[in-house]
Amino acid sequence: MDVSYGDWQPGHLRLGAPELFVLWHGTGAQPSTVFKLALHELVGRNMLAVDTVQHGSGHATTQTVLLLPGTVQPHDLEQSLQSIMDTYVSLAAESATGRPAGVALQDLARALRERHGGDLSQWVMDDVMATLIKRGFYTEEHTKRLGLWNATSYEPTPDGKAAQAMLDGSIKRAVDEFPSWAAHEKARAAAFLATAGPAVLLMPELDPAIEQLHSVSPSAKKLMAAGRETVSSIAEQDFDVFRLVDAHKALKLLDLTTDYGRLDHARPSAE
Repeated sequence: MDVSYGDWQPGHLRLGAPELFVLWHGTGAQPSTVFKLALHELVGRNMLAVDTVQHGSGHATTQTVLLLPGTVQPHDLEQSLQSIMDTYVSLAAESATGRPAGVALQDLARALRERHGGDLSQWVMDDVMATLIKRGFYTEEHTKRLGLWNATSYEPTPDGKAAQAMLDGSIKRAVDEFPSWAAHEKARAAAFLATAGPAVLLMPELDPAIEQLHSVSPSAKKLMAAGRETVSSIAEQDFDVFRLVDAHKALKLLDLTTDYGRLDHARPSAE
């Protein structure tokens, strides 16, 4: 495999955050986490936006977080992201009142589950793992348990194992070195962000350094654009991590008010 892409070697994989996370963790990937990464990537692509609606005042104040349509129409998306946007559009159309009313994350997760057998894990298999199989990183194997029950397993191919190792090593290096790049080598940090694209969502440890880079360097976006030009063959052109920085408060509230673990199944055991 070609690994000549400098600070972000897996750039040539051209996979979205959900696919990279499942490639990295295999069938042990938590479906709700995969879903969360997909939502954050769609915000970074400006295909979804996050808004908060305040109710009441004083001590009785509550806030509802809604997903609104972004300014970019969905295009050239991985199957996993496209299925979420298709689900979102169907819900938004149902509540259309002349202006976007927004969709609650829980409603989006519920509708997505309904399209995939009532379980987010099936969405992961149908749309995320299916892409990895198509790209040659995993195989799907069908067997019979005790010779009676059909069972399906997913195993990484040799290319898949090599990609996992490369991804793991590159993530560890970026986590170790990006804060120094952001502080002392801003052009290098921006070029890394341009090539890593939505993969930065797999590295929450980088968030403080990315926010710092964005706040202290007005030219950070220009540097990232220059980085895209330098490595245009693998740079992610549509994803902008700084959109996530700008939406940080709303995204944080979204994550704080959402029990992602309860989104996995149609009937969570805690209910």
